[in-house]
Amino acid sequence: MAMVASKSLARVALWLLYVSACASEHRPVPDQDGLVVLELTSRPTAAPTALPTPVTVAVDAGPADLESCVQKVRRDPFPAGAIDATGMYLAGIAAEERNDTTGARKLFFDLIQAAPTSPFRPPSYFAFGELFRAEARADPSKLQFARQVYDEVIKYPPDVNPLFEIAMLRKAELAAMAGEAQDALSILLKLAQAKSFGPCSDAVGRTIEVAIVPIYAAVGDPGKATMFFKRLGNAVGKDFGPVAALRLARLYTDRNQRKEAQQTLRGLASDGENLSPGACADAIALASELGVSRPKDFEWRCKP
Repeated sequence: MAMVASKSLARVALWLLYVSACASEHRPVPDQDGLVVLELTSRPTAAPTALPTPVTVAVDAGPADLESCVQKVRRDPFPAGAIDATGMYLAGIAAEERNDTTGARKLFFDLIQAAPTSPFRPPSYFAFGELFRAEARADPSKLQFARQVYDEVIKYPPDVNPLFEIAMLRKAELAAMAGEAQDALSILLKLAQAKSFGPCSDAVGRTIEVAIVPIYAAVGDPGKATMFFKRLGNAVGKDFGPVAALRLARLYTDRNQRKEAQQTLRGLASDGENLSPGACADAIALASELGVSRPKDFEWRCKP
């Protein structure tokens, strides 16, 4: 009985999102630029309807650009002919691409309702999230709708959901848009430490590297930045830590936050690890620019 009630509530929630979307003004979907990510939801979530045996996903990501890869995966998330509901899903994608958002929503909604065990349910939920995300740029009230739908996407694990990591990225972006930088930072770190970015692995990794520095600047402790980025570097690449710390120090400097920039540099100097020649030169130049009064704190050890 409880499971039936849970499923009924889920259907009602999706129906409300659908009706709300259809009642709003439909705008063309803008270019998908910038970062958007959300953290994993902290509240308990119900297990998704059981899916068939996981389908092996092998996608040639093509262009390294994140959004190009995302669109490629969305058009062909699973091997052709391997699963049900292919026609309805692809019809929804086609409607979305010609900016028929009403038609796209109806097709994705019908698929979710009519095919409870279809592997196309996660990418259909993701499609709803993308539509709300695009509208949220002009209408902040759509932010919460987008977040709710991406929460549905990440109920399905990566082995049956090639858009799992992308949905997490979207959640982080939306958290940042909502002014919840701490949540966004937590999600990016968790995603990086997972070391599994799905079919868009390289692009997701680069997005994390670029996005995490300004988000850290909003909520992080400058004196602890080096250790934080070192932890992240263990996941995305050993040289990332000092590079990110230098980017952070430069960001503080550009914002005229000289004290924070100096704290970041001192943390890097006291870490004691060798820096690459390029990073060493950048650190010394930035320290000089900031007028550091104790040069000995900036005795960088450069790699041969």
